[in-house]
Amino acid sequence: MNTVNKSIQWLHKFTGLTIGVFFIMWFVTGIVLLYHSYPRVTSTDRNKYMEQLIKKELPAVYDVPGLADTIAVQTLAVNRKFGETIWTISGVSRKKETPMDISPNIDGEFVICEDTLKTPKALTDWILDSIAGEWAASTNIIKVDTLYKRTQWIMYERYEKSLPILRYYFDNDDKSEVFISQKTGEVLQTTTLSQRIWSWVGAIPHKLYIPALRKDVKRWENVLLVGGLFCLVAALSGMYMGIYYLVVNKRKHQKFGSPFKKNVWRYHHIGGLIFGVFLIAWGISGSLAMQRVPKWLVNYEGDYFVSSSKLWGKKPLQLGDYHLDYHDLFNRYNDIKSISWEHFGNIPAYLIVTGTEEIYVDASCEGAVTPLNLSKEVVEQAVARYFGKDTHFSITLMENYDEYYLSRPGGYPLPVWKVDIDNADGSRMYISPTDGYVKYLNRNRMAKKWLFSATHYLGIKYFVLHETIRHICLWLLSIGCVFVCITGLGIYISKKSDL
Repeated sequence: MNTVNKSIQWLHKFTGLTIGVFFIMWFVTGIVLLYHSYPRVTSTDRNKYMEQLIKKELPAVYDVPGLADTIAVQTLAVNRKFGETIWTISGVSRKKETPMDISPNIDGEFVICEDTLKTPKALTDWILDSIAGEWAASTNIIKVDTLYKRTQWIMYERYEKSLPILRYYFDNDDKSEVFISQKTGEVLQTTTLSQRIWSWVGAIPHKLYIPALRKDVKRWENVLLVGGLFCLVAALSGMYMGIYYLVVNKRKHQKFGSPFKKNVWRYHHIGGLIFGVFLIAWGISGSLAMQRVPKWLVNYEGDYFVSSSKLWGKKPLQLGDYHLDYHDLFNRYNDIKSISWEHFGNIPAYLIVTGTEEIYVDASCEGAVTPLNLSKEVVEQAVARYFGKDTHFSITLMENYDEYYLSRPGGYPLPVWKVDIDNADGSRMYISPTDGYVKYLNRNRMAKKWLFSATHYLGIKYFVLHETIRHICLWLLSIGCVFVCITGLGIYISKKSDL
């Protein structure tokens, strides 16, 4: 064996020993993640516990103090909290003086009281206890902790502005815990004993969701990158050595096959040749989990992300464009919990929460309560405005998922406008006509689909739409790769060569 091959063999031994146990852990916990994700509060959860609006308590929009023609409104919404009708308003006065008891610059939540805007009532312990009890379906509070920094179940950076946070412990069958911002009364997280246990054997070790590491996002991302690269080097060097020994055996014995006699060596060699490709793929995808594909590999010039607000614009709302009176929404939807004034380019819309469902309603026609349906012309205008009037693009209505607009049935909305832009980045947009959702891709992001999601969890159209087959394949591949890692560690433990 020459110096180069000896060096690669040493590299495989070193990286395999260093990362082998973690590799096994990632496969085992990855299987757990197929069935038990890290707990989080979804919009459906929030909608479920929202209070229902009372129509008779809602004034005409121009009767809301501060929403006269003197105000340039940026955001506007109404819902109910703690028994009060709450208006969320942000805007800037066009006049220096405003006949209100608040600042000319409006920004926050307000209650209408005798034609003026007042701040909502202060949160009390009783209110916070009631909220927690409702989410936990229990009134048996064991204790309440006050958290002043992020912990295991509230580790994301966005929670910083919600501190201090109350952690409620309940003595119910689920051993529920509820986390509520003491400032706003917003429920940030809920967990049950079952979720916590499965997270500790699934999501937490797999994603390295450790507060000391996760609270520094950049450091967390770098650790995942280094771990993935170690796995990749171990897999690549192992595959090289596996092929090398096949060639050696062919030269010595004039036949292909493993030259090793001891079972653990032979199993590791054969298993590595079979599953090594998948180990390499998972090494690549693991290192790219929180990283972009390097520009030197797939370059791009424009934006990496294009959000809905970027495409549709952020201009202040013009309340006069809302020809549909928001009271008319109650004629079609009975259990409205929230109404927000939105717009898509020049198309005004209401976003309503009814039950747990979120629905956009076209507000451009008086008296007609119809769900939003953005036309091809409206989408074309938005795309031309964002990319430039001289940009060429094609647009089609897609009725089924494709490889780049893909989710389980009932996930991403269908049908969707598919827009291919003729630019240097090979940009593509998927735009939902019913809610204005925008998914943007360029060649770099398309490449990541194949280097990460397609390999990491078989995020390929056939497998995503056939969940059982996807799970079976992931089980088989994971078992095979764990077998390779275990036999590899067994070889190093034995410390005896078979050649």
